[in-house]
Amino acid sequence: MARRPITTLCPEGWYYVFVITFILGGAALRGMNLLVILGGALIGPLLFNWRLARLMLRRVRVERQLPARVFAGQTVTVSVVLHNDRSVLTSWAVMVEDRIRRVDTVRLADADAIRVMVPCTAPRQSRVWSYRALLSQRGGYRFGPLRVSSRFPLGLAKAQMKVNEADQLFLVRPRLGRTTRRWVQVTQQQQHVGSQRTSRQHGLLEGDYYGLREWRPGDSQRWIHWRTSAKLGELSVRQFEQQRNRDLTLILDLWQPAEPTDADRVVAETAISFLATAVGETCRRGGTLVTVGVAGETVEHWSGAASSVLAAEVWDYLAVVRAGQGEVIPEILDRVRHRAHPNSQTLVISTRSQAAVGEADMALAGRDLDRRKLTWIDCSKGEETEFFQLDYSGDAETVG
Repeated sequence: MARRPITTLCPEGWYYVFVITFILGGAALRGMNLLVILGGALIGPLLFNWRLARLMLRRVRVERQLPARVFAGQTVTVSVVLHNDRSVLTSWAVMVEDRIRRVDTVRLADADAIRVMVPCTAPRQSRVWSYRALLSQRGGYRFGPLRVSSRFPLGLAKAQMKVNEADQLFLVRPRLGRTTRRWVQVTQQQQHVGSQRTSRQHGLLEGDYYGLREWRPGDSQRWIHWRTSAKLGELSVRQFEQQRNRDLTLILDLWQPAEPTDADRVVAETAISFLATAVGETCRRGGTLVTVGVAGETVEHWSGAASSVLAAEVWDYLAVVRAGQGEVIPEILDRVRHRAHPNSQTLVISTRSQAAVGEADMALAGRDLDRRKLTWIDCSKGEETEFFQLDYSGDAETVG
């Protein structure tokens, strides 16, 4: 809810008052009536600016429009809508000030201030202006409070007021990267389509070209390689590699020491981005069952068919997740083994080595997990680069 405007003198206004005071003081000392008249005439513009600046903010409403979600490293476009509810007076030169700060920032003075000038808004009309902000770190951000001000027309007096009391919370998801060919090899199964009897219920033309063989009853005519068939005098058909997704279990072991260094924080953010990218890539492909577990300060897990809804839930949680001391990794391993398919491929993205977890905890929590299908990726040693590369271009492909 908007408050009543507060009007103060601008620095230029104080200079103007000093000149008026100097003129009136000289008139009083010398007894010159013309200087008294000049000083009185100069007071008029100051009072006019004082009154008109307040009128510019009367019955003015301001709204902020934010996108649903963005990823770290992407530019946020924020729209500011100024509504002039008056019926006869145009709002001129209204300045809208917004502030952005992280949730863990306590002092409002630490927030970044953004100012947008709206030149004019006709009566009973609305104007939309926008600004762009680059949010380089994941987490929660607070926008606000909004303030509007005006120095119209002379810039001697400034009227300002706070528009809304409540701050608007905005989540920035982790930065996304790109998976490598090694990731595809681990998470997908390949088989040669066309090498045996084929089923017409599957996407037979999916995958990469593999080779040629003789035609067999039941083969699709679309497979026929006519040039080779003409040379050999008999029908030849193409063979393809069909990609079949594996059921996948992704676990994030977000461990940090009690007093983390900058390098520890970088490793943790890399692991979070790796999981966010892996979930996005898996859900974009679809056609598989995904189980995701996160062990940080707390434990959280998801399980279901790969979809944009599942990816969005994981991304929102990763936006605010915090690293822990590692006590909950046995708990998350124990939870996911009950939800994941027994034959699913399990990948643990960790900020430490598997030896640091302890064989006793691993044996207790993952006693039903097939160690041959478990891949431990230690981000502290750079092992994630074999599967994942961070993308700093800001145009990574997303789901939803």
